[in-house]
Amino acid sequence: MMVYPCGAEVILKRVPELPGNITGISIRFGYVQYEVTYYVQGVQYKVLVDENEIIKDSKKVKLGFK
Repeated sequence: MMVYPCGAEVILKRVPELPGNITGISIRFGYVQYEVTYYVQGVQYKVLVDENEIIKDSKKVKLGFK
């Protein structure tokens, strides 16, 4: 399974002026959601989003152990 790595910078499509970072990955029954953390006026917000709700520039990495 390929996922975007934690720490990757992303932009939420619903708030394009706010950059955030992927801080967690949730995989349930083959369905991937990303926890994105962003800040507004010094206040931290976290939101779970699907892959199609984010704009990303990083490459996906293979999930698993070496």
